[in-house]
Amino acid sequence: MIDIKKLRLNSKFLEECFIKRGYNFNIILFNNLEKKRKIYQLETEDLQKNKNNISKLIGINKYKNIQNDLLIYDINNINYILKKKINILKKIQKEIYDLISNIPNLLHNSVKNTNITIRNHGKIKDTSFKMKKHYEIAYNLNESMDFTLSSKITGSRFMVLKDKIALLHRALSQFMLDLHTNKHNYIELYVPFLIKRNTLYCTGQIPKFIHDQFNVNNSNLWLNPTGEVPLLNIFSNSVLDYNNLPIKLVCQTTCFRKEAGNYGRDTKGIIRQHQFEKIELINIVNKEDSYTYLEEITSHSEEVLKLLDLPYKITIPSYKDIGFCSSKTYDIEVWLPGNKEYIEIASCSNTEDFQSRRMKTKYRHFDKLEYVHMLNASGIAVGRALVAILENYQIEDGNIYIPNVLQKYMNNQKIISK
Repeated sequence: MIDIKKLRLNSKFLEECFIKRGYNFNIILFNNLEKKRKIYQLETEDLQKNKNNISKLIGINKYKNIQNDLLIYDINNINYILKKKINILKKIQKEIYDLISNIPNLLHNSVKNTNITIRNHGKIKDTSFKMKKHYEIAYNLNESMDFTLSSKITGSRFMVLKDKIALLHRALSQFMLDLHTNKHNYIELYVPFLIKRNTLYCTGQIPKFIHDQFNVNNSNLWLNPTGEVPLLNIFSNSVLDYNNLPIKLVCQTTCFRKEAGNYGRDTKGIIRQHQFEKIELINIVNKEDSYTYLEEITSHSEEVLKLLDLPYKITIPSYKDIGFCSSKTYDIEVWLPGNKEYIEIASCSNTEDFQSRRMKTKYRHFDKLEYVHMLNASGIAVGRALVAILENYQIEDGNIYIPNVLQKYMNNQKIISK
């Protein structure tokens, strides 16, 4: 959530910022609500002052044994009017709150109107044979990626992995967790699959993306869509010590998304599933250093791909492509030779104080309270890393080389064969 003080002071300027993001901010509605809020707030304050003054008089009269019938009548009348005014004020404040809950974050000045590629890494392999897509490769490896079974169990956009491909999937998760905990000094957590509605609200998934979320039987429980949601909400309604920052957490999470706006896209294979595994990184930091930490957390995601020796590029998404909560994002896209295209495998974002305002998370520095800055990154998406390995490490005979860093997690095997 953006700082409402900024909106009140310069709503016209911010309206222009929102237009860049493709968000149509209703400035007329906001200004009208603000006028009403100010009027009712002044009226309730005046009524409260009158009530306090009369209460003092009642106290003085009691001391002097003077009758207070008229004053008590006045104070009861004020209470009746005050209650009505307060209820109206609360409704106006809720309308304002609901309005700004749908406003995206303000952008960092390095974000432009087009996607910017800032670096490429790794060499795209030139082979003498036609490169297959990941689901073709896995099918030839003893049908080790089975969509018929998953459809039988659950439905479309789910998968069943078998044998060595299931082991490779597990190996990737273990490798990434070991890297981030042992080398990058993250603390590992394990979190619930089910979360409350307010938990989703605090990290910005609700109300904006409510149609992408899985609700459990019309209850207050929802399936977790991404690791940042439970990890960051651990610190909701908290005041942290400046000396304990940064807080760096990693978690393997099973994520669930309806992908409501993506039907018809990537329908074959496991690029876009309703259920997928992801290694999530979060940093909770002070506001002065958050962009230094954005570079660092991005380098941690990058290192996974470097060690797996997978070609990738990093881009800064444009105004309209950047996430709702983010001020600045680095998208990491891995090369898939089967489709001859790059696909996103990690997203590293600084939300500044957008999420911390929603969840009321601050830090104390000397005697001053400040909102923490919150960063999240994929470290990385396990299923898409599996896809990238199958396609980039395929051999003409249909077998797969196992990247060196994963071999110890694969019982020291070097090749997955038919």
